[in-house]
Amino acid sequence: MGQADVISKPSKPDAVVETPKVARGDSSAQDSALTRTFQIPKGGESSPVMLPLTDSVIASPLPEMPPQGPSDSVKQAFTGEISSDSPGEMPSDSLMDGLLEEATDRPALQTYTSSSMLAWGQWEARYFQQIYTQTHFFDEEGKPQPQNNRSTYYAGIASLTLGWKSWINFGVDAWLRSVRIDAENASPFAVLSFQSGPNSRTSLSTIGPKVKIQPFRKFNGFTIQSSLLFPIAKDQEGRLSGRPYLGSQNLLWWTQFFYTRGLGSKWQIFAELDLYASLNTGAPSQGQPSTIALPVSAFLSYFPTRRITVYAMNQAWMTSSSIWYQVGIGGKYRITDGLDLELMYGRFLAGINAAGQANAFNLGLRIVHW
Repeated sequence: MGQADVISKPSKPDAVVETPKVARGDSSAQDSALTRTFQIPKGGESSPVMLPLTDSVIASPLPEMPPQGPSDSVKQAFTGEISSDSPGEMPSDSLMDGLLEEATDRPALQTYTSSSMLAWGQWEARYFQQIYTQTHFFDEEGKPQPQNNRSTYYAGIASLTLGWKSWINFGVDAWLRSVRIDAENASPFAVLSFQSGPNSRTSLSTIGPKVKIQPFRKFNGFTIQSSLLFPIAKDQEGRLSGRPYLGSQNLLWWTQFFYTRGLGSKWQIFAELDLYASLNTGAPSQGQPSTIALPVSAFLSYFPTRRITVYAMNQAWMTSSSIWYQVGIGGKYRITDGLDLELMYGRFLAGINAAGQANAFNLGLRIVHW
């Protein structure tokens, strides 16, 4: 194995049930709406699509595809600083041109990305949250169709990564999910009440280990991360209870390919290609059929100051039966040398046979101990 970009210490049914008429701003009326059963028309069911927040956050909390649409995608892309932890394993000249200047001009935390590796004794902890909300879905012709209600999904991903050697890191992820089906004019942030009823539910849904490697000594901006996420909540798809779809009952095997490249002292590009496999390990009646998705993401970051990062994002998500596309903007603020806060807004612009015309609100908090 080769050397890594190690961070050194810084010098259901198809029928639609009519949505009750709920007045805007009437919180009591909106809460009572949860006593009525809402259903999403076939083709419109969704669950959060968590991006990779650029390490600048978007944590790739990643995606998962409900029966008729995307579900959780979302991760982190960002910037990366290069350093060497052993003689003779310096970064390649082509990468040094763009990244060495950045590393000396900007704090390590600002240039740390999903492509970066941690050394022995270093660790990273983060909590990434996303609220995904929609009132329309994309049909088989790519046309937006009303679903006569608002479906909102919350995904919170707690992640811990431990450094070991310059080319390999280990970690664990845990996913908290919540769903709320409500009136069209209800606030998407009502999902943060984490209520439980016929149209809402909350559960710790998946947990599993991950490993990240730096496979090529002379290609320091490239790393691979692979995770296995085991479902731990019961009936997440609502097959037995008839409650809203929360997540997949399948085993999720998610492999991400990260690449970071510096563009002078103020700009950086991060790209990510994912192989997202949802594997049915039991009888077909116990979960969705096995599927494979290929999300592709790109982030362009700009560093106006030593504490602030702003970026633009594009992402496409493809399976054998559906596709969707989203764009987003975000920013990161370095609170201290080891702590940063990130915000991102995403808009789903197009899709075929998928959830869509959705808004995604992302918030991430990250601590890096070096």
